[in-house]
Amino acid sequence: MPATEAGGVMGCRQITEGKAVVGFVCAATITESRLRVIPCPFCGVRRRMLIERWDYGGGSTCLTCGTQWRDGEMMRRSTAFGAQREIVARAKARLKIALDSQAGHVVGVYL
Repeated sequence: MPATEAGGVMGCRQITEGKAVVGFVCAATITESRLRVIPCPFCGVRRRMLIERWDYGGGSTCLTCGTQWRDGEMMRRSTAFGAQREIVARAKARLKIALDSQAGHVVGVYL
């Protein structure tokens, strides 16, 4: 029987197999999202950046090149074909969800 996910608290999900708990997956809750045009250190020019804050820290993603920073450190870039495009697509999807949601955790959109 495949593992299934049960509802959890504070961003944690319980992974179960049948009735047995086999583990937990925890993810931070996004508390703030911003879209800003700032210089991307990797691109070298001003780009649209998704700035996010979580329960424990924050990060940013360039919506052009897909380079990510977490707590001031540049994340390792994948060499897989299409990986950066996938990162950009996921960041844009998170931004769209934040803008469309009624949660109100989007603090501001600056263009």
